[in-house]
Amino acid sequence: LIYKQNNLYGISIIHAFLRVIKILCRKFNEIRSLQNISRETAFLIVLWTISLPLWSGFVSIFQIAGSNLVLASEIGPKIGSPTGGGLVIAGIVIGICFLVGSIIGLRWNWKVWLTCALLFYIPWILFHTTFFDNINGVGSGLWQSLGYWVVQQGESRGNQPSYYYLLIIMLYEFLPLSVSIAAVIYYFKKKDAFAKFLIFWSLATFLIYTIASEKMPWLLVHITLPMIVLSGKLLGDYLKNETISTYINLKVSSLMLLTLAFLFFVWRLAFFGIDGKSDNFWMLVLLIFGTVLVLFGFVFLLRGDFYKNSLKVICVTLILILFGLTIRSAFVATYKNGDTPIEMLVYTQTSPDIPALARHISTIELKSGSKPTVDVDATSGFQWPWAWYLRDIALAGYPQYGQHLPSSMMEQQVLIIHSQNKLAVQETVKDRYGEGSRFKHRWWFPEHTYRDLSLKKIVKSVFDRSSWVRSMDYFVYRDLNHNLSSEDAYVYFDDAEMRKFRSLELE
Repeated sequence: LIYKQNNLYGISIIHAFLRVIKILCRKFNEIRSLQNISRETAFLIVLWTISLPLWSGFVSIFQIAGSNLVLASEIGPKIGSPTGGGLVIAGIVIGICFLVGSIIGLRWNWKVWLTCALLFYIPWILFHTTFFDNINGVGSGLWQSLGYWVVQQGESRGNQPSYYYLLIIMLYEFLPLSVSIAAVIYYFKKKDAFAKFLIFWSLATFLIYTIASEKMPWLLVHITLPMIVLSGKLLGDYLKNETISTYINLKVSSLMLLTLAFLFFVWRLAFFGIDGKSDNFWMLVLLIFGTVLVLFGFVFLLRGDFYKNSLKVICVTLILILFGLTIRSAFVATYKNGDTPIEMLVYTQTSPDIPALARHISTIELKSGSKPTVDVDATSGFQWPWAWYLRDIALAGYPQYGQHLPSSMMEQQVLIIHSQNKLAVQETVKDRYGEGSRFKHRWWFPEHTYRDLSLKKIVKSVFDRSSWVRSMDYFVYRDLNHNLSSEDAYVYFDDAEMRKFRSLELE
């Protein structure tokens, strides 16, 4: 009886337990020796061990406020850098991370790991040191890059709403976002550990950056990267038996064209406005007729065995459309609106007035034969980017204007004054410098257009066709219908001829 009670399908429970322990020990030894591991695990080993030293600055989150042990400075020119005893701690942590990563990587496959490490760290060192011109870049890259970000969490720089990343992902990274959502559905019941990891990576990264107090558009790359890898995994699995020749035939081409036609007719119907004119009415009839005709075309093509592959053809067509729109949005953001913050991807931008005014100032030397003297009001950090633009064309100073004006102010040939200090200098400079010309120093996207979103407003906009039009106008054409926000300045010249300068954006 005792034997039967401890017997499980003919195997004693004790024996079964020992077999499980034996299997687990064997698996543990395989993992510990890093042999016979999957390609996915090998990828994670390379990714983690090589990048481990770059995570060392994360230790600065344990910094105690008010302590003399500074792991990440919160003030001064080197924000995020360790000082004093913190330098010793930082060196030890970086050394341990390098050591642990190297031991694991070399034990796994020393040839492959060394090759990958060199391919990563050689360009990393070159770029972080500006080709060995700034050796301190190695230290700032290993610690300060992350330490700065940790310190900035207390500043809540940007002060963006919690849905900020979701908004700009839908505007710029809609392709990996759409495919990633499909991947969650596709792998939901599949036993694919790597796919589950990629889903976790994507969701965890999105959640962490959403919770983080600092939200900036350039951090979107970290959220998008796992989505791109997940998208590649899905497309590789879903289309692994497909070739280009599969899609070069009459039926597939017809189905692709029908998909495009269907999207076109639905788009036109969704934004079609009847204004009571007969030509608009007949255009509506024509659009409805075209939609019905396309649907009949779908029914005709999806007969027989072709039905099995039709979903893949439609998905490929949609992906190609999204890919084309992605290329277009990237081109527009880079080359058309590169210096104009009509793009949400641009947080703040130096106005085109700055280089235009710098060129205008440079003409003074051509007339007089000597570099002009320039005072730039340092209020609100206005010395940047003037320190760059004036480095070779003027003798520039950067005093702070306000209630107390610099004694050397009236000796300068050019004055660049923050708009908030115009009243403070107006009467003093009027006789010699005139009224001054206003220009945009820096400008940014009008954030009021999205900051006050709420669930109620979103639901209401779903049923408001005018909201559809405004959203699509911005998504497709970047038609904002709002003035850009800006911080302005005034330029004053002692030479009356030079006062002809006018802002490119305020004309």
